[in-house]
Amino acid sequence: MPDFTKKHPDTYQKLQSEAEKTPNHSGLLWKVTKPDVKTSYLFGTMHLSDPRISNAPAQVLELLDKSETVIIETTDVLDPPFINKILSNQPDLIQMQGNDTLSKLFSDEEQLEIRQQLSKRNLSLAAFDKLQPWIVTNLLSIPQCESVHQAQGKVALDMMLAKRAQEQDKDLVGLETAAEQLEAMKALPMEFHHKGLLASVRSIEEIDDFMETLTHLYLEGRIGLMAPVLQALDEDGLNDEDYQKFEEIMINKRNHNMVERGLTFFNHGDVFMAVGALHLPGEDGLVELLRAQGFTVENVSLN
Repeated sequence: MPDFTKKHPDTYQKLQSEAEKTPNHSGLLWKVTKPDVKTSYLFGTMHLSDPRISNAPAQVLELLDKSETVIIETTDVLDPPFINKILSNQPDLIQMQGNDTLSKLFSDEEQLEIRQQLSKRNLSLAAFDKLQPWIVTNLLSIPQCESVHQAQGKVALDMMLAKRAQEQDKDLVGLETAAEQLEAMKALPMEFHHKGLLASVRSIEEIDDFMETLTHLYLEGRIGLMAPVLQALDEDGLNDEDYQKFEEIMINKRNHNMVERGLTFFNHGDVFMAVGALHLPGEDGLVELLRAQGFTVENVSLN
């Protein structure tokens, strides 16, 4: 594990102990069964094009290849003009409206700090001033190495799996639209976004280290530890209450929607579902929610 365990050994041990109490805290691949229904699989992803992640295990690819239906979070990512559609139909999900600007959310002192921090990445506040804060926060959370991978034409794991399904003419299903994902972000209080953007700006030089820590946890299948470590890394930004709001709106609520929308396919069987690994663990995670629908869900070791 990179820097985090060395810098915060006591905190890490505490987080590890707490994570082990979380239902289904470990494992990326899960077998989903029910009597008289064909076997399905649930796979946790990480939305990065880092080859360590995007080069999925052969075992995972084989299960996808054998499945009838492939389910991902949203198929909009396969249609680049989707951003233009959102800008036409729901521009407020991406851009500040009227005379509102990003700068107006921050004090003069905060604006100065933001400008100074952005300059370290050759970025300017003016370039972002008409974008909603959640868009800017997401842009700033992209590690520089990820930007390099994308420039080289590499695609994120989810995209790779979706394209593989398309190439085989499989039924490809999206559980939500990109607009719905942005609506979930918009549903969080503006104060949350104010603090979140400031935290992202202040840690702009540490983003690569943060993502490396999460990447190691993901590759080790320690999915129940990813969110707690991410919160611990954010030392001066969002508080516990903020993270609870984030978890409720961006994780738990979406989990329930995903299961509700995916249930027909799981009841038919022969499904390969790939969604962000953060959606799997916990009492409101997909593993427990599928069990509540009468499925047996068992972890499958990756070779």
